[in-house]
Amino acid sequence: MVFFLISLSLAGCATPYQKAGIFKDGGYKDQQLQADEFQVSFAGNGELSQAKAREYALRRAAEITIEKGFDCFVVTNEESATKNLVYGSANNGSGFVAGESQPEAVIMIKCSKGVKPEGVSGAYDARELLKYVHEA
Repeated sequence: MVFFLISLSLAGCATPYQKAGIFKDGGYKDQQLQADEFQVSFAGNGELSQAKAREYALRRAAEITIEKGFDCFVVTNEESATKNLVYGSANNGSGFVAGESQPEAVIMIKCSKGVKPEGVSGAYDARELLKYVHEA
């Protein structure tokens, strides 16, 4: 019952830019794979667009790049998915059934120091990216 009430209180609000957690409705996760390689993901709720989930994943990638002492990164692999969730059951007597599509963006990045490589698809200057990617 408490979970249901929390879910109702969050209805209509897109997932904000935040670290994922147990009591949070989505957010970013990251994992270091090598000294200069990371996997970054952002999962949102049904109010967040797939494009915004990707933007938040790129934002986190830029933050990690700077935190680890690098200047730029290249997206080496990218995946997007939408999870379709259904809540409730018509068989439980309440007749309540609801659902939502939850976007997720997952990117793999390779970081480097110096100037962003020109002409490389998926290459970003981390500091420049952070100037243009803002929480909406």
